[in-house]
Amino acid sequence: MKGSACTPFHGLPCDGGAALYDYPMFKPKRSVLQYLQDYFEMHQLEEFARFNERVTQVTSLGQGSWQLDSESELGRRRYHSRFVAVCTSKLRRPFEPEIQGRETFQGRVLHSREYRSGRAFVGQDVLVAGSGNSAAEIAADLVEQGACAVTLLVNGPRHFIPLPRMGYTARLGQFLGKLTEEQAYADWSCVFGTDQFQKAVERKDTFMSSLAIDLSKHGIDRPPVGFQAANVKEGRIGTFDQGAIHMIRRGRIAVCRGRFAALGASEALLDDGSRLEGLGAVVLATGFQPKLEEFIAEPERFLERGQEGKGCGLGYLTPRTDGRCRSTIDDSLFFVGFDHAAKGTHRHTDKQTRRHKHTQTQTHKHTDTQTHRRTETNRHTETHRD
Repeated sequence: MKGSACTPFHGLPCDGGAALYDYPMFKPKRSVLQYLQDYFEMHQLEEFARFNERVTQVTSLGQGSWQLDSESELGRRRYHSRFVAVCTSKLRRPFEPEIQGRETFQGRVLHSREYRSGRAFVGQDVLVAGSGNSAAEIAADLVEQGACAVTLLVNGPRHFIPLPRMGYTARLGQFLGKLTEEQAYADWSCVFGTDQFQKAVERKDTFMSSLAIDLSKHGIDRPPVGFQAANVKEGRIGTFDQGAIHMIRRGRIAVCRGRFAALGASEALLDDGSRLEGLGAVVLATGFQPKLEEFIAEPERFLERGQEGKGCGLGYLTPRTDGRCRSTIDDSLFFVGFDHAAKGTHRHTDKQTRRHKHTQTQTHKHTDTQTHRRTETNRHTETHRD
């Protein structure tokens, strides 16, 4: 990704101030990976980590007793624990719509998870299905890398906010004392379904609306609900843009409304009967799905369909939780990433305490790499979620 949706409040707890002082507000892929590596080393997590090992089933053996089965190249293993935290989030499996005639398409059809660089599509006409962050970034990258023609296939409204505008506003808010640890914690403390939560969402949506760009005359309507409300209730995340808005306005990225009806050898037939011809590739920026039922034993016990506020719509099985990630069925089970805060997450510790700790724990390695991290350019690199 060119920049993650990370804000100053998305640092991990007890990171010595690294997220706040060593890294940019919106982090490119390499910075995210380096931050996680630094955190890993800081807390000496090596002996507790297992890499290249996939959990195949999580089974309850009774209240506060769990069995985890996994597999790797070395074979299968079984673990037992008192607590389980499921951190695969709602973005676990790529969602690819079934498209009639896909096998007849002579070009390449790929999900955004597989996308690496527009250099592979130089001189081609490319259709990008979607209008979210991945779709916008990929479309802009395709234009920059020399694709012949790029078209966004849009199936619904979407908020578009220029990322630099969001970053500037966040820094200004910090400077003016509007974005504080205390305020972030207060927002985090609101639980979905309460009046307090709803009012906090409405305040954020009023602010975010002032930053959004209206692209309706170019084919992308503004949603009838606010930025955060669309995310929490429908799982429709707004787009933090780094170039696509300008390209759409100038006609370098075309916008076509509709859905796939079928694919032919080099064309896409849409649900309104129109056709897009001469295509060399199709990128499905169609999002992800949780699919927790693939490895949670007794899904009918721990999961439920049709729950509001889980950030992925009503069609998926999502965890039964207390609004703070803890299962209401067994309080030793946690599901991270499904219970939304009204405005974002908090950083857990007092800012001044973290600043003091950070100063004490700075190493020469941190100092030597700090300037490089801060000046790293945000070139497009797609991140992937398992």
